[in-house]
Amino acid sequence: MKRILSMLLVIILITAGAAFAEPRNMVIGTTVTDNISEYGEVDRFLLDLTGDTALDITFEFDVDSRYIVTLNAIANDGSFEKIFTQQFLFNGEALYDTVVREMATLRYRAGRYCLEVKNPEFHFSEKPYYITVTGAAVVPGAMEIECNDRPKDASEANMGVQVVGSLQAYEDVDYYCFYMPADGTLTIETGAAYDNELTYSLYEVVNGNELSRVDVWYLDYKDQGLGDMIYKTADGIHLAAGTYYLKVECQDFGDFTYDDYCFRLICVA
Repeated sequence: MKRILSMLLVIILITAGAAFAEPRNMVIGTTVTDNISEYGEVDRFLLDLTGDTALDITFEFDVDSRYIVTLNAIANDGSFEKIFTQQFLFNGEALYDTVVREMATLRYRAGRYCLEVKNPEFHFSEKPYYITVTGAAVVPGAMEIECNDRPKDASEANMGVQVVGSLQAYEDVDYYCFYMPADGTLTIETGAAYDNELTYSLYEVVNGNELSRVDVWYLDYKDQGLGDMIYKTADGIHLAAGTYYLKVECQDFGDFTYDDYCFRLICVA
């Protein structure tokens, strides 16, 4: 009987659902500290971005603890849309009680966001953690702005300018919109961190509203380089003047990292 009661208690704890802590306002350029005070608790921090912003988030936590950090966009009706999540854990040896990890740089449109922190199931920890958020203005036409995983939300890419973005999960897709100023040959110079395998797909607009794929390039960045980026140039393609869309994604079953990728669109008339 005692065994049955113990099993029921475990099931109740698992299925009871998350206990959301009272949201706290977070200001860019500051550090907040908190802790998970009970099993299943989710800490929430509210961020208001007054302009398109590139966010850098640093997470410091105890070496014996595990956390899941999620960034949500808050819609006008108050609902959440998850746009990024990352798990933090440490399996090595450390000199001190805490370790510091950085999330990938996140570039987002102006609006309201909520950062959530929780423990994975069966890894409850009451020890404190520390979050530091810094931000800088996004350069229009030279940076990805999330969420751009659909053509209608595509980020702008200026011709001749190096555009920087990042894939935030294996299934993440980034769309960019650009304008060919004249008939000519389009060349795409790309760069990514070592061990990435990316696909670049080029689309034109047909029937006023549909995208038709014009070409695709499968690029891997397995060569050893001297710097942080390995550069590859996609074969040139002749295009008429007009508006086009470029999709960047991880290759099927390919490798990717959270590090930035970059590309430059060059038109030779």
